[in-house]
Amino acid sequence: MLQRIGLVGVFGLLVVVAGLGLVAWESPVVAAGIATMVLGLGIVVQSVVSRALAQFGLAGAPPQG
Repeated sequence: MLQRIGLVGVFGLLVVVAGLGLVAWESPVVAAGIATMVLGLGIVVQSVVSRALAQFGLAGAPPQG
């Protein structure tokens, strides 16, 4: 997983989880809503990136090396 998202990505993920935990401590219902929004945003971003890569002909290309 570290090779895929890098050290900065892991740090960002930890910040998101810590923030969600802080909100959940105060209001679990609001935290569930925020978690759902973050999950939906991640799905949208993944879709946009994969479509953009497909437009450039990079989708499904075998790794070089």
